[in-house]
Amino acid sequence: MKRLIRIFVIALVSIAMMVPPIEAQSRTTGNRNERSHSTQNSRPNNSGRPSNSSGRPGNNNNGHRPGNNNPGRPGNNNNGHRPGNNGHNPGRPGHGGYNPGHPHRPGGDYRPNRPNRPHRPTVIVPPHRPHRPPMRPWSRPVPPPSWRPRPAAPVIASILGITFGTAINMSLDYLINRGYTIDGYGNDAVYLRDVNEMSYYWPDATLYYGAGGLARSEFLYSTSYPDPMRYNSLYTRFNRTYGPPINIVRTGGVLSATWFAPNRGYVTIDYRSQYSLGGDLRYFTTLTFGL
Repeated sequence: MKRLIRIFVIALVSIAMMVPPIEAQSRTTGNRNERSHSTQNSRPNNSGRPSNSSGRPGNNNNGHRPGNNNPGRPGNNNNGHRPGNNGHNPGRPGHGGYNPGHPHRPGGDYRPNRPNRPHRPTVIVPPHRPHRPPMRPWSRPVPPPSWRPRPAAPVIASILGITFGTAINMSLDYLINRGYTIDGYGNDAVYLRDVNEMSYYWPDATLYYGAGGLARSEFLYSTSYPDPMRYNSLYTRFNRTYGPPINIVRTGGVLSATWFAPNRGYVTIDYRSQYSLGGDLRYFTTLTFGL
């Protein structure tokens, strides 16, 4: 019995001696945990020091390191003033901002001014043609007061596709663009070569201009022998189209006739023998349209 009591007393004493160290250890452990937690909170893990969530390149964070979405660093998508972003960066190529001091590049709405086309000479003298006749005085034919146009007759408003009244510069552009051979021109005339009109070939043609633009045209054909066939053929065609001619001449080897269209445009054909500029006697057929 004494032995059991002795063992029990020893056990109580041992337990009493063990309790303070455990409590001290618990307090020490708690202080360490608090100190560790306090130290961890005081370190700039989330705002100052790079980490996996705040400052490493390639992360989607709001820190102040390259590769994030904060303003002021290259390679991000912010509204800062660094190259490569979508902000307002004046003077930097490759973005949509205004770039002062640099010319606009082709490919946008802007187009550089085209260089001015060189001015044509005022006069280009046509080459000498010995087979042409000397120029005769000319005056516009006028229908008599009793004249009445033939019903349904076509008007005469253009020649070679050029409307009467067109300026000489515009006429030259038109003729050049359509491949006509221009021998020369002046302030009041354009000289053409090898022209087709009314299904006939004409070696010489001239367009005459006045203050109101294109006024009349003249097509010329000549032979070294008498040949009124072209005149007779054209006479028949115009007679069918416009009726009997207003003015007609058949005397002294001269054949001439004039018709008027409903708009007072006119056509004249003329055949006669005449010495050419080269001094040879030739037979000329001349076709004239005017308004």
